[in-house]
Amino acid sequence: MRKTLANIPDAPNGSASPNTALFGKKVLVVDDNLINLDVAVEAFLMAGAKVDSTPTGAEAITLIERNVYDLLLLDLFMPGVDGLEVGHAARASAKNKNTCMLIFTASDKDDASRAVADLHADGFIAKPVEIDDLLNQAEALFQTRPN
Repeated sequence: MRKTLANIPDAPNGSASPNTALFGKKVLVVDDNLINLDVAVEAFLMAGAKVDSTPTGAEAITLIERNVYDLLLLDLFMPGVDGLEVGHAARASAKNKNTCMLIFTASDKDDASRAVADLHADGFIAKPVEIDDLLNQAEALFQTRPN
Protein backbone atom coordinates (compact mmCIF):
# COMPACT_ATOMS: atom_id res chain seq x y z
CA MET A 1 0.00 0.00 0.00
CA ARG A 2 1.34 3.44 -0.91
CA LYS A 3 1.68 5.61 2.19
CA THR A 4 0.06 9.00 1.99
CA LEU A 5 -0.83 11.53 4.63
CA ALA A 6 -4.16 9.77 5.17
CA ASN A 7 -2.67 6.35 5.90
CA ILE A 8 0.65 6.94 7.67
CA PRO A 9 0.32 4.86 10.84
CA ASP A 10 0.40 6.58 14.19
CA ALA A 11 3.50 6.10 16.30
CA PRO A 12 2.99 4.17 19.52
CA ASN A 13 1.60 6.41 22.27
CA GLY A 14 1.52 9.28 19.75
CA SER A 15 5.29 9.76 19.85
CA ALA A 16 8.22 8.76 17.70
CA SER A 17 10.90 6.33 18.73
CA PRO A 18 14.15 7.98 19.86
CA ASN A 19 15.95 5.10 18.09
CA THR A 20 15.50 6.65 14.64
CA ALA A 21 18.43 8.65 13.25
CA LEU A 22 15.96 11.47 12.52
CA PHE A 23 14.81 11.86 16.13
CA GLY A 24 15.34 15.47 17.22
CA LYS A 25 16.79 16.55 13.86
CA LYS A 26 15.68 19.93 12.49
CA VAL A 27 14.27 19.53 8.97
CA LEU A 28 13.06 22.10 6.44
CA VAL A 29 10.68 20.77 3.77
CA VAL A 30 10.06 22.99 0.73
CA ASP A 31 7.50 22.01 -1.93
CA ASP A 32 4.91 24.05 -3.79
CA ASN A 33 2.62 21.00 -3.99
CA LEU A 34 0.74 21.14 -0.70
CA ILE A 35 -0.11 17.43 -0.68
CA ASN A 36 3.56 16.47 -1.10
CA LEU A 37 4.50 19.05 1.51
CA ASP A 38 2.00 17.68 4.04
CA VAL A 39 2.99 14.05 3.42
CA ALA A 40 6.71 14.78 3.87
CA VAL A 41 6.12 16.90 6.98
CA GLU A 42 3.95 14.23 8.58
CA ALA A 43 6.51 11.51 7.78
CA PHE A 44 9.36 13.46 9.39
CA LEU A 45 7.22 14.31 12.41
CA MET A 46 6.38 10.62 12.84
CA ALA A 47 10.13 9.90 12.79
CA GLY A 48 10.63 12.38 15.62
CA ALA A 49 12.12 15.24 13.62
CA LYS A 50 11.41 18.91 14.29
CA VAL A 51 9.98 20.23 11.04
CA ASP A 52 9.56 23.61 9.39
CA SER A 53 7.86 23.74 6.02
CA THR A 54 6.93 26.19 3.32
CA PRO A 55 5.45 26.04 -0.17
CA THR A 56 7.64 28.90 -1.45
CA GLY A 57 11.31 29.25 -2.18
CA ALA A 58 11.36 32.86 -1.00
CA GLU A 59 10.08 31.90 2.45
CA ALA A 60 12.53 28.97 2.51
CA ILE A 61 15.44 31.37 2.06
CA THR A 62 14.15 33.48 4.94
CA LEU A 63 13.93 30.39 7.15
CA ILE A 64 17.44 29.30 6.12
CA GLU A 65 18.81 32.71 7.05
CA ARG A 66 17.18 32.55 10.50
CA ASN A 67 17.56 28.89 11.52
CA VAL A 68 20.09 26.08 11.57
CA TYR A 69 18.83 22.87 9.95
CA ASP A 70 20.13 19.32 9.92
CA LEU A 71 18.34 18.50 6.65
CA LEU A 72 16.85 20.45 3.77
CA LEU A 73 14.35 18.66 1.52
CA LEU A 74 13.94 20.89 -1.54
CA ASP A 75 11.54 20.62 -4.45
CA LEU A 76 13.63 21.31 -7.53
CA PHE A 77 11.05 23.11 -9.69
CA MET A 78 8.77 25.67 -8.05
CA PRO A 79 7.32 28.92 -9.36
CA GLY A 80 9.32 32.02 -8.48
CA VAL A 81 12.33 31.07 -6.37
CA ASP A 82 13.09 27.42 -7.21
CA GLY A 83 14.91 24.70 -5.31
CA LEU A 84 18.23 25.48 -6.97
CA GLU A 85 18.09 29.06 -5.74
CA VAL A 86 17.13 27.90 -2.26
CA GLY A 87 19.96 25.39 -2.26
CA HIS A 88 22.49 28.00 -3.38
CA ALA A 89 21.25 30.34 -0.63
CA ALA A 90 21.74 27.56 1.91
CA ARG A 91 25.26 26.80 0.68
CA ALA A 92 26.11 30.53 0.85
CA SER A 93 24.73 30.92 4.38
CA ALA A 94 26.88 30.67 7.47
CA LYS A 95 24.20 28.67 9.30
CA ASN A 96 23.42 26.02 6.68
CA LYS A 97 26.38 25.78 4.30
CA ASN A 98 27.12 22.18 5.39
CA THR A 99 23.53 21.07 6.01
CA CYS A 100 22.43 17.74 4.53
CA MET A 101 20.35 18.35 1.43
CA LEU A 102 18.02 16.13 -0.56
CA ILE A 103 16.39 17.22 -3.81
CA PHE A 104 12.71 16.30 -4.11
CA THR A 105 11.60 16.17 -7.76
CA ALA A 106 9.27 14.73 -10.37
CA SER A 107 11.70 15.72 -13.10
CA ASP A 108 13.93 13.26 -14.90
CA LYS A 109 16.97 11.70 -13.31
CA ASP A 110 19.38 13.82 -15.39
CA ASP A 111 17.90 17.10 -14.06
CA ALA A 112 18.03 15.76 -10.52
CA SER A 113 21.61 14.54 -10.92
CA ARG A 114 22.73 17.93 -12.26
CA ALA A 115 21.03 19.70 -9.34
CA VAL A 116 22.64 17.32 -6.83
CA ALA A 117 26.08 17.98 -8.32
CA ASP A 118 25.52 21.74 -8.61
CA LEU A 119 24.39 22.07 -4.98
CA HIS A 120 26.70 19.43 -3.54
CA ALA A 121 23.49 17.84 -2.30
CA ASP A 122 23.42 14.42 -0.70
CA GLY A 123 20.96 12.86 -3.12
CA PHE A 124 17.49 13.09 -4.58
CA ILE A 125 14.06 11.61 -3.96
CA ALA A 126 11.85 10.93 -6.99
CA LYS A 127 8.20 11.87 -6.93
CA PRO A 128 5.78 10.28 -6.39
CA VAL A 129 7.38 9.69 -3.03
CA GLU A 130 7.46 6.42 -1.18
CA ILE A 131 7.57 7.46 2.46
CA ASP A 132 9.77 4.54 3.49
CA ASP A 133 12.31 5.47 0.79
CA LEU A 134 12.29 9.11 1.86
CA LEU A 135 12.85 8.31 5.53
CA ASN A 136 15.41 5.58 4.82
CA GLN A 137 17.48 7.89 2.62
CA ALA A 138 17.27 10.72 5.15
CA GLU A 139 18.19 8.44 8.05
CA ALA A 140 21.15 7.05 6.09
CA LEU A 141 22.58 10.56 5.82
CA PHE A 142 22.84 10.83 9.60
CA GLN A 143 24.26 7.36 10.00
CA THR A 144 27.12 8.09 7.60
CA ARG A 145 27.81 11.79 8.22
CA PRO A 146 29.58 13.10 11.28
CA ASN A 147 27.51 15.40 13.53
